[in-house]
Amino acid sequence: MRAMDEAAETAHQVYKRVLERYPSNGKLLRCYGKFLEDVRNDPVAASRAYTEAARNGGGDGLLSLDLQVCAMWAVGRPIF
Repeated sequence: MRAMDEAAETAHQVYKRVLERYPSNGKLLRCYGKFLEDVRNDPVAASRAYTEAARNGGGDGLLSLDLQVCAMWAVGRPIF
């Protein structure tokens, strides 16, 4: 468990450094939001990151991994 916590903290530090360099990269902000939501279990911070991502072009459905939104692109194909 300790190794997972250390890996999560390292990832968080890396995200922060990269976001300092590319603060308006929508795709990066979207990934960071997903990290905050799923790994850090911080839905408030994730929501802020998603909002900023949407402002910077990273809020589209294909990046959000929202299968319902992605399904509209797969018309006529089975949805798993």
